[in-house]
Amino acid sequence: MEDDELLPVTDFEDVLVTVFFLLRKNPKAEFWTTYQVRSADWSIEVLLHRWNLSCIEVQLDQFDADTPELAGSNLPGNHSIQMMKITLKTEDAGQKAVHRASP
Repeated sequence: MEDDELLPVTDFEDVLVTVFFLLRKNPKAEFWTTYQVRSADWSIEVLLHRWNLSCIEVQLDQFDADTPELAGSNLPGNHSIQMMKITLKTEDAGQKAVHRASP
């Protein structure tokens, strides 16, 4: 997912719906993504629950990406970057019924 300047918060559900349908076709697949944390007051937890998705945070220090500079770039700098792995919830993986989101 992208930061909120490129992707408004209201569009995050559209992205997660797409991820959900891709994962339904490939239940063992994983969707890896990163995002820049802009507000500690906002979370995708409700959307993950709505679409039967699980999320595991990947610690950046697992692959030496927790420094202020990566690959000769000043990114991420002082920004807080999080990486996550999104999968279908275990009980949902492999089922073929179409999930309907509540309005």
